[in-house]
Amino acid sequence: MRIGTRIAAAGAALMLACGPGLAGCSPDETGKAQETSAAAGVEDGAFPVTIEHAFGETTLEQAPTRVVALGATDVDPLLALGVTPVGVAEWHSDEPLAWQKNADTGEQPAFNIPSGENADEKIAALEPDLIVAQWAGLEQADYDKLSQIAPVVPYAEEYPDWSQPWDVTTERIGRAVGRPKAAKELVEEVKGKFEGIRERHPEWQEMSAVAGLYEEENGQLSMLTTLDPRGAFFGKLGFRMSPEVDAMVGDNVWADISLEQASVVDEDVFFLYSDSDESFMAQPVLAGLDVAKKGHVIPLGLLAADDPMLAEAFEWQSVLSLNYLLDGIEEPLAEALAE
Repeated sequence: MRIGTRIAAAGAALMLACGPGLAGCSPDETGKAQETSAAAGVEDGAFPVTIEHAFGETTLEQAPTRVVALGATDVDPLLALGVTPVGVAEWHSDEPLAWQKNADTGEQPAFNIPSGENADEKIAALEPDLIVAQWAGLEQADYDKLSQIAPVVPYAEEYPDWSQPWDVTTERIGRAVGRPKAAKELVEEVKGKFEGIRERHPEWQEMSAVAGLYEEENGQLSMLTTLDPRGAFFGKLGFRMSPEVDAMVGDNVWADISLEQASVVDEDVFFLYSDSDESFMAQPVLAGLDVAKKGHVIPLGLLAADDPMLAEAFEWQSVLSLNYLLDGIEEPLAEALAE
């Protein structure tokens, strides 16, 4: 895995091809899946519910029982809430990851919606009564087609593509499946872990930081802004994320910075979104930065050396993966900064 791969390119875009009326998209026996456990655990008064989103609003009259997780990380809040979807899009993997296997839902999800053309045929064959698309990068035409299959709950209007925070995603999915209180409790649990780490490491709050990668092939720094959940992650651990990077890119989630602008990222810590710092330190301009001379260029691969799944968990930035990540990253991060 190349850690620097952007989440938006983690898999080919899901291509939605069926036309009006979804001709040719009717379900068949091979597309049927076991119903989700969505009905169990639904909270009193949770329905009907209307959820506003980037394309308007969606009203759900009753608890869904066959949920499809179309977004790149949407399966995780569902599993955390005790809902096993009947279909999951294959953005990152075609099988459950470590934290998903530990989810107490009684059964593993099926990653059975491949990237590529005619994904909506597969979705329709699953006969869903809810399509969750929080991290799917939908456009209006995609939403319109999917809405012919089942009610769709996309991301909130106020967030650009690929920037909706994990806690917002969790609570929106919680409302859609009738578990709003449970979703809030899950969010508070993870936030409590962030708070615990901050309390144990007050010294981190004195450190300024940036996060990004060096792309050797084009000689550019690609920096994560705090609009990207991965860029915001280290700030939640207590580090003071550089406002200069955010200011350079406006509302984008990723900033491309030339080597001539490298001084902008010369903070106390550079969290390098890569397996190692080899190419970074081989570049004379970057090696000459104070952060490099102090040995505070920290590659994600170093933090995940004993457990490569920590790098995957960092990429996902979900309520489940963050629980996994926060349990494993504190010690190697403290050791890296102490050297």
